[in-house]
Amino acid sequence: MRIFLLVLVSMLVVSFGYSQGNDVGTIQTNIRAFSGGGKNIKAIDEYRKLFTQTKTHDTELLHRIVMGSLRDEDGYMKMAGAIAVGQLGGSTEAFPFLRDNLKEKDMWIRIWTAVSIGETGDKEAIPNLLYALLNDRVNFVRISSAIALGKLGDASIIPDVAKALKDKDPNVRQMAAIALGRIGDPKAIPYLEKAMMEERDTWAKLAAVAALEKILSK
Repeated sequence: MRIFLLVLVSMLVVSFGYSQGNDVGTIQTNIRAFSGGGKNIKAIDEYRKLFTQTKTHDTELLHRIVMGSLRDEDGYMKMAGAIAVGQLGGSTEAFPFLRDNLKEKDMWIRIWTAVSIGETGDKEAIPNLLYALLNDRVNFVRISSAIALGKLGDASIIPDVAKALKDKDPNVRQMAAIALGRIGDPKAIPYLEKAMMEERDTWAKLAAVAALEKILSK
């Protein structure tokens, strides 16, 4: 029975690419295996072990962990990865993973992914953000998508962003108006004027006024 268990453990170790041992080479191999296999909490633990031994950093392994976090099997790690990449200005390598994560079931992953896309400057993600703004069932996802679009967008998306001025949630309408103001193109003026005249929510109405003031003051 013990022999069977040892064989089984050996098979699992091989299948996951994980090896036992504390030498530097083995730890580095484990970090690569864990970061590429959706287990970045373990990858970080292994990296801590590596740093304890070497007292030096390996930027290639650090990068693997950060990129791997966006594909992690753990939702919290995936969300943390989106936040870290967005706030630290992640590389373009992260862009496809962030776009994919806008379709995640977990709303918090979608929320922080949208925010992070706005921070990274990935203009190719604009269609993904527009879809989220106009279709996501969670208002906070629509809000964060509007914020990101305000940072990334240009005059070509104004008609689509303006559709959110009719969203059922006043907070989404508010952020859509702010996004139009941030885009800053005069083509947004008719939409904002209409919102100013017809909007009943105080915050959304003021956002339309403020966006108009910003555009007209250029």
